[in-house]
Amino acid sequence: MMKARHQQSDDEEQQALIIETTKGEGKTENADTHLKSVVKGISWRIIASLTTISIAYIVTGQVATALEIGAIEFFFKVFIYYIHERIWVQIRL
Repeated sequence: MMKARHQQSDDEEQQALIIETTKGEGKTENADTHLKSVVKGISWRIIASLTTISIAYIVTGQVATALEIGAIEFFFKVFIYYIHERIWVQIRL
């Protein structure tokens, strides 16, 4: 009987801790905000786009073409990355 009460008390404390941790707009401590997802997307796109521009230049030998490809890729993929991030925020593993 005493063990059952102790177990129940531990469970209640753990549940209270979970509730306390998730207070505030339904976010947990590790959840990314929309702004953070956008900033992460932009920083990654800069790195990835510079890579794409470099490869496009190596393949075409034309700076203008490489920059055009990089610009198109940058804006399109920033949007795709943001959607990808928001989907993963919703997934619980």
